[in-house]
Amino acid sequence: MRCPRLPPARWCRPGAVDAGGDLMGYLDLYVLPADVLITPLSGLPAAYREQIDAEADEYAVTRPRSRLASTVVDASTAALLERFRQPRTIVDAVVELSLAEGLDPRAILDDAAQMVRRFADQGVLAPADSPLAAPIVAELALGDRLGAIEVLEPVQVLVDVEVHRGRAADGTPVAVKLARRAADASARTALAHEARVLDRLGGDVAPELMASGDLDGRPWIATRWCEGVDAATAAAALRGADADAVPGALLRLAEAVLEAYCRLHAHGVVHGDVHPRNLVVDGTGIVTVLDFGTSVLDGGRADDHADGRPGVDLYAEPEVAEAALAGEPLPAPTPAGEQFALGVLVFVLLTGDHPYGFTADPRELLRRILDRPPSFDDRLSGMAGIEHVIRRALQPRPEDRYASTAALLDAFRAAVAARPSARPASGSRSRPTASDRLMATVLDRLAPKGAWFDPPSVADPMVMHGKAGRAWAMLRCAESRGDPGLLAVADVWSTEAAVAVADLRGKVSLLHGVAGVHVVRLAVARARADEAERADALAAFVDAASEPSEGADVTHGRAGLLLGCCALLHDALPEERRRLTALGVQLADGLEADGNASYGVAHGTAGRLLALLRWSEATGVPPAERVAERLDTLAGAVAGAARRRQSVHPGAVRDARHSLVSSWCNGAAGLVYVWLAAYRVLGDDRWIRLAEQTGRAVEPGPGPVSGDLCCGLAGQAYALLALHRADGEARWLESSRRLAEGAAEVISRVRPDVRDSLFAGEPGVASLAADLAHPADARMPLVDP
Repeated sequence: MRCPRLPPARWCRPGAVDAGGDLMGYLDLYVLPADVLITPLSGLPAAYREQIDAEADEYAVTRPRSRLASTVVDASTAALLERFRQPRTIVDAVVELSLAEGLDPRAILDDAAQMVRRFADQGVLAPADSPLAAPIVAELALGDRLGAIEVLEPVQVLVDVEVHRGRAADGTPVAVKLARRAADASARTALAHEARVLDRLGGDVAPELMASGDLDGRPWIATRWCEGVDAATAAAALRGADADAVPGALLRLAEAVLEAYCRLHAHGVVHGDVHPRNLVVDGTGIVTVLDFGTSVLDGGRADDHADGRPGVDLYAEPEVAEAALAGEPLPAPTPAGEQFALGVLVFVLLTGDHPYGFTADPRELLRRILDRPPSFDDRLSGMAGIEHVIRRALQPRPEDRYASTAALLDAFRAAVAARPSARPASGSRSRPTASDRLMATVLDRLAPKGAWFDPPSVADPMVMHGKAGRAWAMLRCAESRGDPGLLAVADVWSTEAAVAVADLRGKVSLLHGVAGVHVVRLAVARARADEAERADALAAFVDAASEPSEGADVTHGRAGLLLGCCALLHDALPEERRRLTALGVQLADGLEADGNASYGVAHGTAGRLLALLRWSEATGVPPAERVAERLDTLAGAVAGAARRRQSVHPGAVRDARHSLVSSWCNGAAGLVYVWLAAYRVLGDDRWIRLAEQTGRAVEPGPGPVSGDLCCGLAGQAYALLALHRADGEARWLESSRRLAEGAAEVISRVRPDVRDSLFAGEPGVASLAADLAHPADARMPLVDP
């Protein structure tokens, strides 16, 4: 949104002083919370500034975990807000700004006061003694309990509620939503109302309500955990995976969304908060609707249980737009209004664009909704029937839309059925991609009686180059395809590796040692629902990782073992968690102070910091102050290496096999993981901006490149997938797909002796190809839990 600028200098209005002579509210103390960001827009590309209608000399004001969009302000307003980094009265802030800029404070005081109050209403500024003045951080920690529910990790923390992943007493995964201390009465009432709605729905369309309660006067609910990705991410992946303008799978997703709301309305529930982030799509395409705090039941009003609608966003209907522009209370959600929002949502999912255009100014969007028809710009070319259905759902008058959501769904299905089948261009044939060909080759070689199977080509059982690595690749292919036959082959390879290391004592590391074999064993056992094997593998990992380790890095030493602890901690039972935690504390000891000439992830400082940040994330224990200091040092060193276009390993030499500048082991791809972990743990947007900046450097350097995970294109592709999961940007996914195809094209050039290696050969690239079918679940093998 855009905030009005400070107006030209003028005198205070009459009436600014009350009868007693005191400036009303002007002497209250306000503070800008530490997590509010004021960012210059000069660094944004001009095309993006034009899209959000912003100038280069303006600023974006953002509170990352609030419910508000960023506000665009001019330089004077930004300077005024910065005065409140320490508690200030409006008068003090205006006087300080005026002295600094040579202004008459009386000329801007009244208007500045209005602006301060506007930002205070939004939660960007807060009274100095208010709970809202504190940074928005999670109030629950790992191991906390709400009744029989155990808290495991934060998922989303907002100003009024926080959501955590948890576990019920019987081990069932749950999502816990708690009203925060700063939540007002309406937010707490909305959470109690959500529990009633979920109870009515009984797990149909929405998550099943598992438990509810009260913590120190703050309501909480626990629902069954829903696996999947949000609708926007699912749609972006489908748009990137098909050359058609609107792939059939994307139409099926849109139909599933409409069907979910049709069933919801049949229960007498109007959601009232249509948004792709409130929709979870699982691996089978089933859509689950989340967040019912502002829903209505049986035609009731939203403000019967909460403070009206949640606000105005990209999916507002004309009825809301008209009231908002007139300054009137927003109308309660209705099925007809929700139908309009669904029309917008379906268009956004199918095309990635908004039918009224994206804009940073919410009032401008409202005016467009009221004053002009939607603009489709031939984005649904060749699908006139589908376009007609969406246009009718977007009619300004409710009576001109479909009679019900069920009628909208029927019309959409009919239009999809009547859509002409996509035909290849004359003389062309659908050809398998390089990834398709590689996947088929790897599966053939890893299958029983395959070239790498009978007899095993090497005796190495480890993850990096041996049998455990092959087991991991088969596991990812099996999970991607839902193929129990491939899972059985993964189990055979995992068992082969476990037998080979049964009495082995050697290098104590994750990728080159016995401990990593047991991490893979556990992953395969979990996929097969073999609880006895899972527990045995975890115990074996703890025993192996407890042996003295000579190194401290990710590839050969303690940092890698600590990453293994992080990966296993989430699914461990209480006694197992105690053993893992004790081991993790021992492994973490001294890592933050360990000096190394290399800054890379595989062998250097970055890998140690990544392990420590992941450990903090898994346990909920803040990292030592030394970690933040080392991160700052690392960022400075990396910036220098980037200017010189060299590896972050000072002694490394570029050769014909790979581009060290972009690699996972010693370059930008590995650093992306470090910056993302720092962002999640420390909550400073500086780190995700650095991750995105580093991501732009994840591209092949000049000269020949390799396709492998460690040094080549496959490792770079996984880094961009991590960025896509973090910020939802489709460009990272598209770039990852291009890198994956490049990796599949060149990986056959690898030396014959490492062709069957997970990190240096074809199985790693096949694992990437499998992960790209489900980008939200993609993980760099063992390194990215």
